[in-house]
Amino acid sequence: MHDPRPATLAGRIGWLIVLGVSALLVAYGAIWFFVGPETALENIAERTRLEAAAFREGTPSAFAVIGIVARQGAVFMAGLGLAMLVLAWSGLRSGSAFVWRAAWILPLAMTGYAAGILLAAPVAVAQASSYFGVAVVCAIGLGIASRR
Repeated sequence: MHDPRPATLAGRIGWLIVLGVSALLVAYGAIWFFVGPETALENIAERTRLEAAAFREGTPSAFAVIGIVARQGAVFMAGLGLAMLVLAWSGLRSGSAFVWRAAWILPLAMTGYAAGILLAAPVAVAQASSYFGVAVVCAIGLGIASRR
């Protein structure tokens, strides 16, 4: 008979790592939803050596697009984090092989998101590396949670 719980303490620790990363993604998405447009504007102004207020007043339509894109990213992060919270909680409780395989969507999505940032804006290495870091930490947690 199959024991539905993770077999080892290491398995539970691995799922707790994934659970923690998922909770941080939800918080990050929620915070970024509200402060994202202003922060993104300041980053663009800093890179282009313009004052943020002048950039905002000079190109209001560009600022509106920046706000939309920032909020889309925030909703993506929060939604992915919520889905991963459900998967990680299920993995912590049941240790199912299906849940473990499905949970690999988080490191894959974060790697794809970071690669997209680097392709769109090669100067955003610091931002992309943080998403790669999330992918690596999650992959380590899933590796620890593996029953093999």
